[in-house]
Amino acid sequence: MSKGIADQFIRNIGASEGNTDKEPRVIMVRSNRSMKRFITDALGEVEHLVALVKEGLLQWSAIGKRLGDLAQLSDTYEQYNIGIAARDIAALASELGDEPSNDDELRRVFGDFVTYLSTMLLRVYIEGNDGKCIWELASVEVLLTQARRRARFAQRQRAATARWMN
Repeated sequence: MSKGIADQFIRNIGASEGNTDKEPRVIMVRSNRSMKRFITDALGEVEHLVALVKEGLLQWSAIGKRLGDLAQLSDTYEQYNIGIAARDIAALASELGDEPSNDDELRRVFGDFVTYLSTMLLRVYIEGNDGKCIWELASVEVLLTQARRRARFAQRQRAATARWMN
């Protein structure tokens, strides 16, 4: 799914009316030097997130800190949609607690979060701002709802297992 999200974005942004796959496509990049600096710094945070999501155990506090740093960076450069997404995902990470987790479903969801954030950064690079990141932001919000539901289910399941063990 992650690669599909990015591929669809590239197809949509480069497509024109009646364009065939054999015709060259041109993508105008509207980012200025300041936005390129933001994108470089933000991608550094995303790279750290990728490493954290791929680790054996998901360290929620470390993931939340990186997302908080990305949100702060986004606010500094006035990229509020990215800031909203990063803050909301960071809030989810803090809700998941300090205990490391090896939940593969949550790992997949956090991988999707990283993909959406990367796609938003690509859009900022091309468009010059995150004003058109509404679809990605809405998708992040849907994933947040699903992840919270999954976390509550896992918590109830652990509690039920503990009761059976006692």
